[in-house]
Amino acid sequence: MEDMAFYLEDAMRILAETYHKILKINLSTDTHIDIKVYKSEQKDSYGYSQKISDWLRNFAVSGQVYEKDVDAYLRFTNVNTIRMHFEHSDECLRLRYRRWTNGAFRWVMMEILKASDYRPDNQTLMLYIQDIHDIYTREFEAQKELEYLSRFDTLTGLKNLYSYRSMCNMVASETNPRPTGVLFADLNGLKIINDTMGHEKGNEFICSFAKQLCENLHGYESFRISGDEFVVVSIDDEEDRFMERAEAFRKMLDNDGFPRAAVGIAWSMSHSIARVSAEAETRMYEDKQRFYEEHPEFKHGVMEQSYHDEMPSLISVLTDSYEVLLIADLDKDTYHIIKQNSTSIYAGESANGVYSRRNDNFCNNAVSEDFRELRRQVGSIANLKEQLRLENHIVCDYRLKNGLWRESAFWKMGSDPEGEPTKIIYYSQALDHSMAERLSRRQRAEKELASIAAQNTPDAL
Repeated sequence: MEDMAFYLEDAMRILAETYHKILKINLSTDTHIDIKVYKSEQKDSYGYSQKISDWLRNFAVSGQVYEKDVDAYLRFTNVNTIRMHFEHSDECLRLRYRRWTNGAFRWVMMEILKASDYRPDNQTLMLYIQDIHDIYTREFEAQKELEYLSRFDTLTGLKNLYSYRSMCNMVASETNPRPTGVLFADLNGLKIINDTMGHEKGNEFICSFAKQLCENLHGYESFRISGDEFVVVSIDDEEDRFMERAEAFRKMLDNDGFPRAAVGIAWSMSHSIARVSAEAETRMYEDKQRFYEEHPEFKHGVMEQSYHDEMPSLISVLTDSYEVLLIADLDKDTYHIIKQNSTSIYAGESANGVYSRRNDNFCNNAVSEDFRELRRQVGSIANLKEQLRLENHIVCDYRLKNGLWRESAFWKMGSDPEGEPTKIIYYSQALDHSMAERLSRRQRAEKELASIAAQNTPDAL
């Protein structure tokens, strides 16, 4: 019995720490026993009363409950409502509301459940109030973030495909057709930028176009519905006004010399945004065809370009960060350099040659001894043919003999019918100091993890 008393005392201490108010109330006599209550609340200014019905009501009326929560609080704490609930159910009642605490309104949870001695003629209940402000506000913020992620594109901040389809469904459900305008845009050259400069540069290209779209067509609903496709929707705008603004945006793109996107425009009195959008998309493809006629080098991937074509439009968008940019035919074991800057270790080397020989020479003459075999193996034709069956690209970070760090990337740009890679594009660029530090930390972490894993193998155990 002494042990039981100790456990009960410990349980009561935990309850007292968790809840800032604990009452035992009796609906049959309209009274309460205060197990834990702040002394400040046992004052007339808080509406304190020996009658539980009066105290619960007066607490809200005295201004201790946030004004927008008062109605819900009064409905929940109505003694007759509580009595009726527990006459038919054993389920706990719960209410979240905001109450005045230490100079601010904070979220709390009130819970009411049957006491162990509850009987129809002796309706005893336990009432607990717990501060949940910090937990609830975190959950609320997390919910808002989830709602944002479900409706908006996190890269550009534009509304996403889900939002676009929701708008289409909303308009389709209406009785009368509405003036509907759509501008459909598809980016030009995004694939080549991604393949040659990396997806980070591609993302910058996407974001810059999204900003351009919003600045020029503000007031309309803008959506990013796929990686390189954008839709702008106008509802209830006059045809002349929408077409004028949309055409002005198209002309602005054309005036850049290299239009960032192909554009199609359509307007109609319609129940269906999707139908008007399909018409705009058809016109966009016509605009895309004109772009390809003027810029044929963008119609196909980089590896489909002729080695003898200098690809001026492609080279013009490449930054100086690449020391070497080359394409290689793995089946023929040849390479062709399409860009090389003055910082390259082999600046001035032949623009064409044997790929495997170049890979070996570079590793032997430029790469530090501790990374030499790694870099040689990654860049070997055998490894590329094996790894690029499963992946689109491989990245290798390594250190040179002079202590500087480099990154080499090998991108699959062509394959045979069985999926074996036949051609690649390769680039090499410098890693900055912070990246080198992160790489060193990552390598140390990987060694530590490998050590822990080895200690936890069945043999080790």
